[in-house]
Amino acid sequence: MTVRSFALLLCSASLVAGALAGCSAKQTAPTSLPPARVEVAKVEVRDNIDYEDFTGRIDALESVDVRALATGYLKKVNFVAGTEVKAGQLLFEIDPESYQADLQTAQAAIATGRARLKDLNSQLARGRRLVVDRAMSREDFDKVVADQASTEADLLKAQAQVTVAEKNLGYTKVTAPIDGRISREKLTPGNLVNGSPSNSVLLTNIVRIDKVYAYFDIDERTVLRVQALIRKGKAKPVAQRPDVYVATQIEKGFFDESGKPRHAGKIDFVENALDSGTGTLQVRGIFDNPDRVLTKGLFVRVRVPIGEARPALLVDERALGTDQGQRFLYAVNDKSEVEYRPVTLGSLRDGLRALEPETEPGKGVRAGEWVIVNGLQRVRPGVTVEAKRVPMPGLAALDKMRAAREKSAPSKKQGE
Repeated sequence: MTVRSFALLLCSASLVAGALAGCSAKQTAPTSLPPARVEVAKVEVRDNIDYEDFTGRIDALESVDVRALATGYLKKVNFVAGTEVKAGQLLFEIDPESYQADLQTAQAAIATGRARLKDLNSQLARGRRLVVDRAMSREDFDKVVADQASTEADLLKAQAQVTVAEKNLGYTKVTAPIDGRISREKLTPGNLVNGSPSNSVLLTNIVRIDKVYAYFDIDERTVLRVQALIRKGKAKPVAQRPDVYVATQIEKGFFDESGKPRHAGKIDFVENALDSGTGTLQVRGIFDNPDRVLTKGLFVRVRVPIGEARPALLVDERALGTDQGQRFLYAVNDKSEVEYRPVTLGSLRDGLRALEPETEPGKGVRAGEWVIVNGLQRVRPGVTVEAKRVPMPGLAALDKMRAAREKSAPSKKQGE
């Protein structure tokens, strides 16, 4: 190889190396990413009432076992199992023939007694005159008087037997003692019904459903907390503040879209001691049940207001993050930078979480600040974001519910 050829080869190699180096430098050059897009909502203050939620069970306000008080063959069932019945509605018919015969016998005894008493009254009237005229002995007159008194007693006895016979005959037609939903019939027509008081046959059961009870247990910690609030004047005793709400396990909330409680009631009973085995206090609420949703034995969620209303910062539950057990919010400042804010949580109210006041610098948020409610996973503290401002989720619905409740609440009279 000549010197000139070697020089040309080195020059070509240098050009190729330079081109490759240029390509490599071009590929590894850093590129700037656009700011993450997030949605932010303003933190606002609302009057908030702390709630405690419990699991309860529905029980009937009234439950009556319908039993037979007449003995005989069951002739007819006059209801459809599982339907609602009214008080006084005819449910069962028992063969009345023997009771009708007893009633007729007692009525015949009354007729006989009245006829005999009429005759004796006549004899007694004549006897008084005859005794005066000495046409009748005193012994015979006394016998008429005794017969008349005995017949009056027999007549009273016959009248009592008629009353008993009428009542027994009435027992052959079994009626509903209360309004409510009836169970199935325990006996079908043709069966012999035993109506003896000591061994009466259960025919069916009726439970009242227009009003129901909800029993639930409050833990010891909550009991002590409420007692402390009552002593400080920040809560009212049960007798002064009985409001309580209940919802079924499948319902999303305690209030409907118009802001009215689904099932509002009051606490009417608190047990006088805690259960030493469970450390809980049994409480009972009473609720109207016009739509018949609450059924005996149903598990429900019970919400009890704790304390008086107080201003609180409310944020959507989805805006909260968790960092090794510490709950936090991402706030966005005027420079569109993300700031990490540890927070202390209060009660949860229809998807909105109340925040407890913070005294340490750098903790918590203030009213009017903007926090990220959507896109939490795409950011970290210190980065710049492209923030789209939206209303705080759930806050408009909360305001609507509060306005509806204030509108439906009865106005106080002058001087109250």
